[in-house]
Amino acid sequence: MDKKIILKCGIFLLVILSVNLISANITGSETMTRGSSNITILPNSNFTLTYTAVGTSGTWGATIQDIISGGCLFPSGKNQYKSVMLSDDGTTKSVIVSAPNINGTCIIIGDYQFGNKSIKNFNNLNINVCAPSCIKPIDSCIASTFNGCGGNCTWNVTKNTQSDTSCDGVVSRTELGVWINNWIAGNLTRENLGAAIQAWANG
Repeated sequence: MDKKIILKCGIFLLVILSVNLISANITGSETMTRGSSNITILPNSNFTLTYTAVGTSGTWGATIQDIISGGCLFPSGKNQYKSVMLSDDGTTKSVIVSAPNINGTCIIIGDYQFGNKSIKNFNNLNINVCAPSCIKPIDSCIASTFNGCGGNCTWNVTKNTQSDTSCDGVVSRTELGVWINNWIAGNLTRENLGAAIQAWANG
């Protein structure tokens, strides 16, 4: 056989072998993220944790270990989650977590390992379990208050012209008196006072 043909065949086989080895190789540079679409959830509800492999190629596999505290539980009522991600199944994996029936904070701590490379820690994930409480304040001019869970309660404020300083939808005699004094002192236009008188008269 021609030496050139043998050399070409050898180079071709070497290239194929190299490509296969590279595509199936876990380099140790791969990473994984763990996140939840919900940072604050209601007591006695569920949320989803999603694990995402980053920087992978070819054939790979990784192990996951997570521990959760604060009353939240992984499936089967356990506070520990162990799982394996393989390239055959894609780069994401999700698990449903249940929250306790009381307010508190669930903390998730864990790590992952690609093949036999070094174990890497996930960033700790804190989930706030909280039941919002919305109570409209006595001051009807306040349109928003803190709901106790990192958000706000909001409602409409009904204001009958600017003279309705109590925001109850009615211009009282006292509120009108303040507007009259402001007009006499030159701090208010006649048009604004007229609107206040009209609102007072309409009850």
